[in-house]
Amino acid sequence: MRTILIIDDDDSFRLSLGQRLELEGFQVLEAADGAAGLALAQAQQPDLILSDILMPVLSGYALLAQLRQDAATADIPMILLTAKAEHEAQRLGMVLGADDYLCKPFSMNELLTSVHSHIHRHDSQRHRQNQRLHQCHLDLARTLPHELVTPLTGILGAAELIALETARPDKVRSLNSIVREGGERLHQTIDRILLYARLLQQDDKPPPPPLFPVASALGRQVTRVAELEAAAWQRSADLQLAVEPLACPVPVALLQPLLQELINNAFKFSKPGSPVAISLRSTDGQSLLTVDDRGLGMTLQQVRELSAFRQFDRNTREQKGLGLGLQIVQLIARQHQAQFELAPRPDGGLCATVVFGPIQPPASLQ
Repeated sequence: MRTILIIDDDDSFRLSLGQRLELEGFQVLEAADGAAGLALAQAQQPDLILSDILMPVLSGYALLAQLRQDAATADIPMILLTAKAEHEAQRLGMVLGADDYLCKPFSMNELLTSVHSHIHRHDSQRHRQNQRLHQCHLDLARTLPHELVTPLTGILGAAELIALETARPDKVRSLNSIVREGGERLHQTIDRILLYARLLQQDDKPPPPPLFPVASALGRQVTRVAELEAAAWQRSADLQLAVEPLACPVPVALLQPLLQELINNAFKFSKPGSPVAISLRSTDGQSLLTVDDRGLGMTLQQVRELSAFRQFDRNTREQKGLGLGLQIVQLIARQHQAQFELAPRPDGGLCATVVFGPIQPPASLQ
């Protein structure tokens, strides 16, 4: 049974509305003012809230603002009921996060239509969220064991052979390189997971502005990372660089992984012999970075469904990694007021762009 909370200081209106909703099969909770309604909403978490605006103790607007700030009640649909029909009053309610706005007097049919519509919409949103969460769990279950077990198997196998090898130093050196490669891959995987976790923790609470403006040498970092990644993939001849000596307001400790993830992806998902074009230029006082490849690319639907631990078409092609790279880029960009976009190329490949804002000194220094 769905629960509806009615908050209104008019006892007769609240009673008659509650009785009508009970006849429709709803369980009804009642409160005579905004403060009591807030306490009931937090304790019971109803499926929908009907609230008057002009009430003692706590108005409907103030109630709505507090509900939206609490994670436990932020998503509960709320319909404001009022005798005010002014456009400004309606806009204020919508800005604060109201789902609908009904002016008294209203017909019961009008109210029930709104109630059923918003409950259905909320159910659909929750179902989609649960589906995305379930998909994330599946993707994590598929990718994480493979990324941990594959290098670990090489390490353990090589270590066992090293224990048996005593007469052939060249063989021992070869096995040692397998151990080193596996260890480095495990280390990179763990570092990437830890970075992603730290970024998630900071996402809801952006760090305070630095005492002094950050001015990372963006141009120098782009050139350095691009040349290292091209060499690592043995594709230095494919690298096309056009970089201006610009700066950006992202700390080097985060700028480097952002660049590594973008540029590594471009080489990883394109074939040797195809160009990877990286440019950095100034536009309208901002720094525009583009990383363009002619590889496998992504569809618009895949770009929209991008999420952590999600790798597309993994069943049909071998891929290393956890699918965290672009999520890390997205989080770093968002937390530093940069704009990150992915655009599939019509002829195959992908173009990634990041627009870094100008370096702004703190208000105390302006």
